[in-house]
Amino acid sequence: MRLRAILASFLAVTLLLSCGGGGGADTLRLGWFGPLTGDRAAEGLNELNTVRMLADEINRAGGVTVSGTAYTLKVIAVDTAGDPLKALDAARRLVNRDKVIAIIGPDSSNSAIPIAPILEQAMVPSIATAATNPKVTVVDGTVKPYNFRACFADPDQGATAAAYAYLVEGVRRAAVIHDPGDEYSKGMRDAFVETFIRLGGTVVADGTFSPDHADLGSAIGSVVAARPRFLFVPCLADDALAIVTGMREAGYGGTVMGGRDFRRIPADLPAMAGSFYLDHLHPGDPDLLEFRDRYLERWGSESGTVGFLAHDAVMLVLDALKRSEGATGEALAAALSASDIQGITGRIRIDPATHDPSGKDLAVIQSVDGTYAFKRKYSPEPGR
Repeated sequence: MRLRAILASFLAVTLLLSCGGGGGADTLRLGWFGPLTGDRAAEGLNELNTVRMLADEINRAGGVTVSGTAYTLKVIAVDTAGDPLKALDAARRLVNRDKVIAIIGPDSSNSAIPIAPILEQAMVPSIATAATNPKVTVVDGTVKPYNFRACFADPDQGATAAAYAYLVEGVRRAAVIHDPGDEYSKGMRDAFVETFIRLGGTVVADGTFSPDHADLGSAIGSVVAARPRFLFVPCLADDALAIVTGMREAGYGGTVMGGRDFRRIPADLPAMAGSFYLDHLHPGDPDLLEFRDRYLERWGSESGTVGFLAHDAVMLVLDALKRSEGATGEALAAALSASDIQGITGRIRIDPATHDPSGKDLAVIQSVDGTYAFKRKYSPEPGR
């Protein structure tokens, strides 16, 4: 759905976003925090600029009506320089001093996970933009009542890879190589194996390796001997490159797919030719083009991944405010738990048991002629 159509669907509940002063009895405050200085300042500015751009576009439409009362919204931004300790301070400031009704962000798991007690005490929801660790929203099997996210969780990459292999590629025999000591790698591996077997496939080899790669050759040999059509590599970039290179040198000619850390591997390396990976999005997705062009026109630079995800986080808040039974963080959190919107990055249907998007589309990206090209979007829950 194009951005104009998305905004039009919210005209009845349009929101006045202001980064300036003011604010009275009929003003709700929306918080944002992230890195505006330090190594990740460009990403933080991308997020904040996205909110500002949406603010200007929506300002012309008026205000938001929550339970029959019209409000304007003031945006309060706090720089954390990407420091998780500063993220704690930012969250405390936003909920205690600035009295925000919600927080857009953060974009990293190491900042999103520790703020949960602060959110719960103040009863203020946060919508993480790119924080993918499962513990952002769920701990020990219990959902965190005020933590939400607009992006996928790491295991979703494994489930999506399995569904894509079985249902799109027609694969019935697959293999995995993962690092069992790495939570990120193991979580994706577990989701892949569970989903692929549930669909009817067979995992013919399940290789593991240690951090020093001393046993990587053995894992590669076991996979090559099993002759799978499809290999899933749920690993960080350096490990993934070693695996893919080793597999190709051993003569493996089947399909290779990895998680989003594949994006850090140069696409023009011979071993990567034809390989796939999954990510939040790809700028070549036609559904992103209008927003991308509008962002470029406004700011003179391209939006990155976090800008697109921040867009959809704001759209989640807009939709939830429309349905909220009151202008409070507690009421807004209840409404967010029942969210089901079409964002520019895909459909976002919040699962109340996890506060994660259920079956959200992931971008399938392939190394073609030395570049990573957009192939399609795909959901781990096809047909939903």
